[in-house]
Amino acid sequence: MRPLLLKGAASRSSSRIAVESSGMPLSAKAKHYLESLWGEQLRHLIADRESKLDGLRRGLIHPADIYVRTGFWNYLEPEVKHLWAIADARAECLLKAYALDSQPFSPAVIEEMLLDVGMNLESAATSLAQRKANEIQVAQGHPSLRDSSVADMSEVVSRVATTRNEIRGKLERQLTIKMYESRSSNSARRPKMKVRDLMRRIEAFRDDLQAHYELWGESLEQPLPDYPVKNVSTLREQVSGLARQLGTLKAYLQALGLPTIMETAYGQWDAYDSAVSNDVAARKGSSIEAVLPQLEQALGRLESLDPESDFESRQERQTRPTAQHVTNIYNLQGAHARVNVQSTDHSLNVSAITEKEVFSGLRQAVSGGVSDDAERRDILERLEALERSAHTQDFLSRYQAFINAVASHMTIILPFIPALTQMLGK
Repeated sequence: MRPLLLKGAASRSSSRIAVESSGMPLSAKAKHYLESLWGEQLRHLIADRESKLDGLRRGLIHPADIYVRTGFWNYLEPEVKHLWAIADARAECLLKAYALDSQPFSPAVIEEMLLDVGMNLESAATSLAQRKANEIQVAQGHPSLRDSSVADMSEVVSRVATTRNEIRGKLERQLTIKMYESRSSNSARRPKMKVRDLMRRIEAFRDDLQAHYELWGESLEQPLPDYPVKNVSTLREQVSGLARQLGTLKAYLQALGLPTIMETAYGQWDAYDSAVSNDVAARKGSSIEAVLPQLEQALGRLESLDPESDFESRQERQTRPTAQHVTNIYNLQGAHARVNVQSTDHSLNVSAITEKEVFSGLRQAVSGGVSDDAERRDILERLEALERSAHTQDFLSRYQAFINAVASHMTIILPFIPALTQMLGK
């Protein structure tokens, strides 16, 4: 699993550049330009956040005194707004870097940008959670603190997770609008392709994607994989070749009426773009599993056509609105993958990570990350109680008890928070 950024000021963790890990196709010049822009932007963002916090502290030093006078959530607000500012500024820097390279604004570029911004947000959120956990621990020992003056750490984690999801959703919508606005100025017709040639290209893409999927799966670290830890260079070459093939095929696949959008409680993404990128494992694996059967469907539909006829891309063929197809991915399920078809909505539910694996990963993280024997036993007991209460009305209270117990070690469990939060809604 990719390591989280641990303790440290946001000035260090938030500036972590995600270009190398996400495999962005930026030139060396554009990368240098991006880092220069980001360093300057980040300096101003941090100064603005600290100025707002100083205004709320008004000379107070102890967290308990600050919470009593200012209010816990009021004091947290500049930190939350800092996360929004991080995302906006990073996205703006990325747009300028891609413009410098004269790269077309495509769904693949949007996904790479979302991954990059997401990694910077994760770093900033990790630092924020750790600081607040330490603050709360110090404040709770102060005699002036009232119980109502400070929130549970579980509430802080939930607020940060919700903010990150809202940021991603808003940024994805903004970037998608920008992409379509940029396309609207180009009215050139898309090329046609002979049906036989299109089938040959789809078959090659399918075979290459299947080979990539097998090597990618062997290269992940278990039990809760994040990014490949082996065969990185080979996988990067495969992704590059697959992305080029998809660039040619995407418009024709859309013309065949196949759904491309997948969705969870945390947002939507394009399954094809995820399948041919260095996306996070839970999303990429589900995407490839959804795309491979669709390619077989595409070939089946093309077999019914004259192989010598021309097949037109979506923009040329589409003369009336078509039904929207959304593929819903729920990463935590007790059952195996299943397909539900209702009206014109085709919903594909894929079980990518089981609850058992989530709790197993949490148990390993606590066992390896908490050095004090008594504290570790207490946290593990609360974790066991949490697991036993899954899908019962006691789960919320057990969740809060576990989060409060592990508050001093929040960085080791942050990768599992989205999964636990999803379980809360069940």
